[in-house]
Amino acid sequence: MRVEENSYFAGILEAYRLVPSVGCILDSHVHPNTKFSHTRMEHQHRYCHSQGSKETVRKEEGIFHVVYGETGTVLMCEAGITIACTGAPTVEVDLLKNGVSILTAVIEIDNADVAYTPVAGTIATTALVDGDVLGYVITPKGADGEDVEVVEEFLADVGDTLPDPWGEDHQTANSTQDYLVDAPNGIYTLIHSSDVEAQAMQLFWSNQLMIDLFEKPIVEWRLKIDLTGVDQLGSADQRVVIGVCSDHTNDEDALDATTVNAWFRIEGADSKIYVEADDNTTNTDDQDSGVTIVDNTWTHFRLDFSDLSNVGFFIDGVEQSGAAVDMSAIVASVMVQPIVCIQRDGGDEEEKIYIGNFRSTSSRYLGTQAKGVFISLGLVEDAQ
Repeated sequence: MRVEENSYFAGILEAYRLVPSVGCILDSHVHPNTKFSHTRMEHQHRYCHSQGSKETVRKEEGIFHVVYGETGTVLMCEAGITIACTGAPTVEVDLLKNGVSILTAVIEIDNADVAYTPVAGTIATTALVDGDVLGYVITPKGADGEDVEVVEEFLADVGDTLPDPWGEDHQTANSTQDYLVDAPNGIYTLIHSSDVEAQAMQLFWSNQLMIDLFEKPIVEWRLKIDLTGVDQLGSADQRVVIGVCSDHTNDEDALDATTVNAWFRIEGADSKIYVEADDNTTNTDDQDSGVTIVDNTWTHFRLDFSDLSNVGFFIDGVEQSGAAVDMSAIVASVMVQPIVCIQRDGGDEEEKIYIGNFRSTSSRYLGTQAKGVFISLGLVEDAQ
């Protein structure tokens, strides 16, 4: 039967099979109180997984979804990052079904990919059945660099010459700069004499600047200071620094003239350990670490340059409690060297520094790894 005109039925119209034409059933035709059974529906799912938005991408495996439906279809898989990588490092993201990849190739994110811009993967196998398990694998490829480690244990006899590039510099002939005899595990000393005069001594790399702060070095010193006073330097005209710096001439008060430095500082008749840094733009002076020096006690000092906008200063494994130290304005061509320096402008205090070991661990630059990886997955699932 073909009806050419509009028709109205006051009763109930039943049909053995009703085939609506395209566009004849709209959203407004579905009663708001209608509750469709899940057995009548095909369900679409969207999943998003992410690591911390400022977290360097790390290796991770996990599960997105277990299919509960007679059949299903994978619609899409995308991945992106919130902070782009530079240089050689990349991030690979794979989508797995029952432990096997279903992409034609892993999604690779490299330095050409922009933050917050998803990279689409190509689905090789879209079909799903009840019980299929969909998972993911995130793999960072290429570290920030290859490790470079410099270690000095100061294993030598009294009177021996320091190995290159190490050197010592002293202001007068009366102070002592030498290896300690029969020292367990090796010790190098910087010792004031009792002569009434200005004295300055330093152990450094003789102004050979070979530590690149852009390679995220971790610099460590282990030493102890035998103090004239009780847990403090003997007088107000004394100072000690432990850390790294650019070229330094060992003159009185020349410490603050260095172009770049990052060091722990003990100043005057005081027991406090201060933190200082200068990138030739931002100069941070006299930042109280919250730690006091303990007389004649081995102490571990560590500087962590992994984040130049927030350089880490650690004493015996505990980070200093003061404000952040920002060295992010440093020029890439500026290098530094290790330094331990003790000075006095006069007097006769016999302060002694015993240096047990030095370590610098950094990387040869290959670029920086991306941060904040995220994955988006879309699929449809037939009702049971």
